Amino acid sequence: MADRDAQETYERGLGLIADQMEALHDQGRQTQAMLKEAQGQLPAALAAALRDVLTDPVTVGRVMDVVAETAQQRAALKAGRALGGAIKAVLTRWLLIGAIVVLVTKAAGVDVAMSVWKFLTSGGAK
Repeated sequence: MADRDAQETYERGLGLIADQMEALHDQGRQTQAMLKEAQGQLPAALAAALRDVLTDPVTVGRVMDVVAETAQQRAALKAGRALGGAIKAVLTRWLLIGAIVVLVTKAAGVDVAMSVWKFLTSGGAK
C-alpha cells in the first residue's frame, strides 16, 4: 500500500509538471504570436513616426536652419578660396614682372628695363 501511495504521488507530481510545461509552452506560443504581430506592424509604426517628425514644424524649422547655415558656410568658403586664388594670381603676375624688370636692369640697363616695364604693364603682354 505504501508503494501504491508513493506511485500515485509520483504520478500526480508528473502530471502537475506536465501541466506546467504545457502552460509554459502555450505562453511561449502566445508570446511568439504577439511578437510576430508586432513585427508586422513595425514598418507602419516607423513610417508613421517618421512622418510625424518630418511634418512637425519645430523639427522642420531646425533642419532648415542647419541646412541654411551649412550652405552659407560652404558659400563663404568657396568665396574665400576664389578671392585667395585671385589675390595669388595678381601677386604672382606682379612678382614675375618685377623679377623680369630686375633681370633686364642688370643685363641691359635702366632705360631698357623701363621699356620692358611699360610693355608688360600697359597691356602689351596680356
